[in-house]
Amino acid sequence: MISDRRSRVGVFGGTFDPIHRGHVEPVRRAADRLRLDRVLYLPTARPPHKSRRLAPAWARFAMAELALLDDSRLWVSPLEMETDAPSFTIDTVERLRRERPEAHLFYLVGADSLRSLPSWRRWQDLLAAIEFVVLERPEAPLEHETLAPEVQQALEAGRIHRVDNPPIALASTDIRRRLARGSAPPASALDPRVLNYVQKYDLYREPTRAVPSMHREADGAGAGQPREEDATISTPESQIADQPPADGSTPDTSSSSEAGAGAAEAAEVLEAARRKPRHRSDDLASEAQAILAVAAALDRKAEDLKILELRDVSDFTDLFMIASGTNERQVKAIADAIVDRLRAHNVKPLHIEGHAAARWILLDFGGDMVAHVFHREARRFYDLERLWADAPDLTERLVAAAEDGAPSPEPAA
Repeated sequence: MISDRRSRVGVFGGTFDPIHRGHVEPVRRAADRLRLDRVLYLPTARPPHKSRRLAPAWARFAMAELALLDDSRLWVSPLEMETDAPSFTIDTVERLRRERPEAHLFYLVGADSLRSLPSWRRWQDLLAAIEFVVLERPEAPLEHETLAPEVQQALEAGRIHRVDNPPIALASTDIRRRLARGSAPPASALDPRVLNYVQKYDLYREPTRAVPSMHREADGAGAGQPREEDATISTPESQIADQPPADGSTPDTSSSSEAGAGAAEAAEVLEAARRKPRHRSDDLASEAQAILAVAAALDRKAEDLKILELRDVSDFTDLFMIASGTNERQVKAIADAIVDRLRAHNVKPLHIEGHAAARWILLDFGGDMVAHVFHREARRFYDLERLWADAPDLTERLVAAAEDGAPSPEPAA
């Protein structure tokens, strides 16, 4: 008898740099629980976020192949390696729906990614296009009240499935750090075949990576900006960043007196950092960008600035900045000032979203910083600070640095 049951296919994307046990065991558990016929791992060649240097894309693909050899359900797909463009989840899902119309698709994510879903590109379309599977960890349970209303509705409607997992105390950052200094990764963190591959090609050793030519990539593609696995932002409205202000004025490219001596010093740090190879551990350029952005926002009278450090909490950016304006005109002015200030130091946003409506403008500067400029009411509604309540708060220090040496805006007595 021929079954008419649709094939059930999971989709799991990421940088997998390198792939470790925490990328495999939760997926196996989800495949068992949801009776998935196949799970496609999608290493991304050019993630839309992060500026840290990644291992070459085909090396990450090869490591994933080695790690998944023993499970016939888990396959590696080159789908996101077939383009030089950044990989966005909605684009990948729409392509899979076209190529596999007979399949029942599920997108696998961590709880942190689901909480940050409103910052992904076309996230409402994504929520409607595919069912989600949340790989929960005991130390980071999915809390209903931390989700956007649309995500809560999808959860209640059964379009988001929850799969609990035992704790796995592994992080790619720690594994890379150990490998870079020639130390062994935590026991059983890497499949032995993956570890042999890493050591054979010396993928993570600092200060330079001796990667054979078979894994080198043209135009620095291996140094991409990380992906959305980890939580993506944005629609490509990035042409806005390359246009002069609409009123025809010259962009404010100076470190104005209100920007302060701290912002001027940040500009020097940023320029120096820009000239050398970037690594995820290089947090100085991230903070330099944030100081310049804060100075620009303060120049436009932004309210309730908040800068959170996410580098040890999430993989999609180092610093997370939020600011508010009282009306759409001020929201645009704050966002434009941030873009202009950083562009003056050769830092352009990868993507801008929401500029036309100006209720919530997202500025994605890659893995260094993501800035959100809200209308006051929209900020209260989405309450992004709550998503990252446990993240270190750098606001006081970075605002002080931005204001350092700046004259008071009030007239002298």
